[in-house]
Amino acid sequence: MFRALRILVPVLLAFSVFLFAQESLLVVINEFGQGKGGNGEWVELLVVGTGTCSTVDLRNWVLRDYQGNATGGVYVKFADIEVWRAVPAGTLIVIYNGGDTENLPGHFPSYPDADFSDFLVVLPHTHTYFVTSPRRWEGLANGGDWVLLLDAAGNTVDGISYGDKTGQTPHLSAVGARRAAAYTRAGTAGINTVENWVVGYEVSDEGTPLSTPGAGNTTENANWIASLRPRPTVSVSPLSWDFGAVNVGTESLPLTVTVANTGCANLSLGTLYLSGSDAAQFRIQNDQCSNQTIPPGGSRTVEVVFKPTSVGTKTATLVIPSNDPERPQVEVSLTGTGVVPTLSVDAGGPYTGRVGVAITLRASASGGLPPYSFAWDLDGDGQFGDAQGDEVTSTWYAPGLYVVHVQVTDSLGNTATDTAEVQILPAKGDVNGDGVIDLVDLRLAYQAALGLISLTPEQAERADLNDDGRVDVDDVELLCLLILGGCG
Repeated sequence: MFRALRILVPVLLAFSVFLFAQESLLVVINEFGQGKGGNGEWVELLVVGTGTCSTVDLRNWVLRDYQGNATGGVYVKFADIEVWRAVPAGTLIVIYNGGDTENLPGHFPSYPDADFSDFLVVLPHTHTYFVTSPRRWEGLANGGDWVLLLDAAGNTVDGISYGDKTGQTPHLSAVGARRAAAYTRAGTAGINTVENWVVGYEVSDEGTPLSTPGAGNTTENANWIASLRPRPTVSVSPLSWDFGAVNVGTESLPLTVTVANTGCANLSLGTLYLSGSDAAQFRIQNDQCSNQTIPPGGSRTVEVVFKPTSVGTKTATLVIPSNDPERPQVEVSLTGTGVVPTLSVDAGGPYTGRVGVAITLRASASGGLPPYSFAWDLDGDGQFGDAQGDEVTSTWYAPGLYVVHVQVTDSLGNTATDTAEVQILPAKGDVNGDGVIDLVDLRLAYQAALGLISLTPEQAERADLNDDGRVDVDDVELLCLLILGGCG
């Protein structure tokens, strides 16, 4: 039994030490220093959290050393106040001995600094953000000590030891007077490895490396700290778009591009612009994004239209600059094809008129590329030189069915033609329709007015000179006037 206990006790002790040494690395000790003399010590904590955009509740946490308790050593307890409820990952918290600021290193950051907005706070252990009792800072022993960080339940979150105190890992050989110890790497995986720590100096003329309170200890360490901090994340949709075929000289329907912030810090957008050799073939409109700030979870939109001025495939890029550290510039690929639809022309008609009376001819065009020019062949000789314009007038002096031709030319030189029929009726008064208004027509009108003969509908229409719907003596008088100068 005694032998079994002798075996079991060391195992239990080892297991208890193992449990004590376990660390939930939501916050780490990133650096600490002894100051340039006296008790000018300080400790730098880095909030790691569970990743970017995470926070850690530090209320009732404790920073202490080997003998830190209610009566001695270093003992600083975070107060149960709102500022510690959700401290963002990437925040550096530098706690220093408020009772001996004269011995802080000369390159120490400005203090006190209780503004969390820049992810750096520099506070004396006597600050109101810490509980007033118990609260002590009797110094970190030069010969050896522990630096411990405990959560609200008293669990060890992180720790380090040096010199003749060996209860925490990593254990550094010595961090004596006017010296400092700094973690040089990124991530928590190697934080308990001695080789990842360096012991430097608090006074520049005593050696290098110099301590870096309130800042990254190395480039790698600084980049890690920056990567933990809340940052915006730009999301753009769509990232490419094909407007398809669009008629030259017209505009496409607008493309709506949505810019969203899926990160946990404000996204600041720069001025959006179009780039590429064909940028002028596209246009930004309804821009709600340029130089705007999008809060986390928010979004804004911008529209782009394709307005080709020539045929062929056109490409451009919509550039969206922002303060997203991972994607400072997002590009949306744009493409479209300028096309010209088949040119066509409509000569109008069919037209109807009378001998000697001018008729207005109207043509219209579609397709091609405006502006258009119109030319007419009115006499059927195959030459389009009789009239110009989309609306012209012409007069025919003999009844019959005529065909007119119109040709349209667009700005690209494309042409199209069309024809229309023109029906020319005999003139009013030419009752018999022989093309001559004479006494024969007067006799026919006179006989019809007296009811002596019946005219065909066409003859009656030509004999009705005053257009009152009947052939009577008034029409006879008008016809006399037209032929003889009067019937007196």
